[in-house]
Amino acid sequence: MGIYALLLARSHFRGGGQDLHELAAGFFLHDIGKAEINPALLNKRGRFTEAERLEMRAHVPHGERLVAQAGGLEAASAIVAQHHERVDGRGYPRGLRDGEIHPSALICGLADVYDALTSTRPYKVSLSPFEALSTIRREMVGPVNLPLFECFVRLLYD
Repeated sequence: MGIYALLLARSHFRGGGQDLHELAAGFFLHDIGKAEINPALLNKRGRFTEAERLEMRAHVPHGERLVAQAGGLEAASAIVAQHHERVDGRGYPRGLRDGEIHPSALICGLADVYDALTSTRPYKVSLSPFEALSTIRREMVGPVNLPLFECFVRLLYD
């Protein structure tokens, strides 16, 4: 996932003053908070209960705390804190919208969803790259993040 996100960031920002080393740290640490989640829950087959869903979502504040302890990683901290936020406000943990979400967190979120859809997990089979992109386009992409999605598609298919 981190490689997808890093390549997308490099392509999307095109030397726009972004520190790719710090962004890479955020991309590779985005789920570090899962280290504090019960491994049985991480590997559970089937649907989560509401309590399990809330426990799983707690990986975001756990990750925020861990990255904050490291210090000096502002962009990485934003990625860890916001990689599950969505431009329509349906994300978590804060329900941020549009311009409230760090652009690199949007990149991480897109790459993370693509990776999740194309990976086999204990609870699901993988989708083909085309099926994954079709799902993302249908369910996640709106006018705000369409250019980012198009950049990702070009990156994968060029």
